[in-house]
Order: sequence, then structure tokens, then C-alpha cells
Amino acid sequence: VKVLSTLTADGYAATGGNKSTVNVSAVSGKTNLVDVSSTTINKAYIENAVVKADGDVDVKASTTSTVTGESTQESVDVELVSLGFVDVTTDSNDQVEAYIAGGKGSRVTGKSVDILATGTTTVRAKGSVPTVSITLASGNSVELTASAGKGTNGKITKAYIGSGSEVYSVGEGDTDDINVKAESLIDIEAKVNTSTKVSGANLGLYKVATYTGKTDTQAYINGTAESYNDINVAATDLIKAVTDIGLLNAGIVNGGSSTVTNTVNSQNVSVGFGNNSKVKAWRNVSARAKSKLDLYSRVQDSGYGL
Repeated sequence: VKVLSTLTADGYAATGGNKSTVNVSAVSGKTNLVDVSSTTINKAYIENAVVKADGDVDVKASTTSTVTGESTQESVDVELVSLGFVDVTTDSNDQVEAYIAGGKGSRVTGKSVDILATGTTTVRAKGSVPTVSITLASGNSVELTASAGKGTNGKITKAYIGSGSEVYSVGEGDTDDINVKAESLIDIEAKVNTSTKVSGANLGLYKVATYTGKTDTQAYINGTAESYNDINVAATDLIKAVTDIGLLNAGIVNGGSSTVTNTVNSQNVSVGFGNNSKVKAWRNVSARAKSKLDLYSRVQDSGYGL
């Protein structure tokens, strides 16, 4: 018996930035705004049912979400130019749940029973420094923000056996277990691309940031679970955040100020057995929670001078 729910969400938006091909003075660039967001809900479940399988029972929910916002700056060939502003904002909020639940009499039996919830979120905010071939310029302001879990509930990933339901694994093979596992991965990046052709320009102000609002990753049993072998309950929450400004080979430059920040407001991961749980295994019962936070920031502005 297989209950599988797979969701793939892709969001992309881009703007072409500022461009001028006329040789005039005091050209003022326009403001470029990119705003991309994604919100998804994905659930796989068996609820208020009696299921008896000779083989395995799989309840799996998997979401892969990709959000990209990009602003590209083309070449400017004028005497004096204000390159304008670039503002790129991206955000992703996903809810993924896999569960077996129900009231009294709800029962699921199989050789092995897997309840797995997986949510993978990739968020990108990208901006490019313009290629400038002029004597003096007032550089643009670039603000990039890539965020995930910024919504009210944040990013939710849950796998569980609910109160009142009964789950039995009756297989005798080494892998005939009850597995309740939730895994959340956020890969988030805000980046200003490296420029090697900026000449005689004021690089201006660059603000690059990532923001993770809230993650909530849970795996738990609050009903009856019995296995001839193992019962495994595990939750994993991984966040990788990168902010990067690459500004290279700038000649006769009055460099502006640049900031990079990575913010994680709340990272939550939990495993457990509720007040209504009844758990029995002939071999092992394990509960494991893992969280990892990997932050990386860089500002690269070497090469100033003639």
C-alpha cells in the first residue's frame, strides 16, 4: 500500500535593469523591483481507515520548492549617469505533512510501515553590478533579500502517528520497521555577481541579506505503534545560508559601503512520544533529532585604485 504525494513548485522572475545607448549627460536610471514568493501545502495520509497489507505500507509526502528572483544590469555608455536602484526580494513558505491518524478502530498493518515527510526549499536572490564605461558615475544601490519561512507559520515539516490510531509492523526481515521521519532542508542565497569591467565608477551601496523566519520540523508518535523489529522516530532540520558580494577590478573608485547579513529567527526540531502513545518493539526504539546551521558571508572589493 503506497500513499505518495509529490509536489514541485518553481517560481522565477527577472528584470533587465538599466540600459542607455545614447551619449548624453545626467541620465537617471529607473528603479528595478523583483518580488517572487511561493507558498505550498502538501499532505500524504491515511485517516480513519483499516488497512491490512501483505507487503509494505508507505505514506510519503515530498515537496521541492525553488524560488529565484534576478535583476541583470546591462552596459551603460554615457558621460554622467545615475544607475538607479535594484531591489530583489524572494520568499518561500512550505508545509509538508505525512501521517497516519484517526479515531478508535483506525488500524494500519503491514510488513513495514514508513511515514516520511520531506521538504526541500531553494531560494535565490541575484543582482548584477552594471558594466560602466564612463568618466564618473554615481553608482546604483542594490538590495537583495532572500528569505524562507517568513510567513506566519513558517516552514512546517511533520511526520507522525496521531492519537487514537494503531500501527503494526509484522514483518520479520531486518528492514521491516516502523519509521516516522521528517526532514527539512533550506538552501538560501543572496548574491551580487562579480564584475571585472567597472571603470571610473562609484560602486555605491550594496545590502545583501538572507532571512529565515521560522522552521518547525517534528516527528512523533501519539498513538499505538508495535513492531517485530525496530521503531525509529527521527527529525532533521538543516539550514544553509550564503550572502556574497563580488566586486573586482574597479579602477579609480570611491568605494561605497556594503553589508551582508544572515539571520535565522527560529529553528525548531523535535521528536517525541505523546501522552497517548503506546510503543512496543521486539528490538529497538530510537528517537533522534538533528539540526544544523551553516552560515557564510563574504564581501569582495579588492582591486581598488588606478
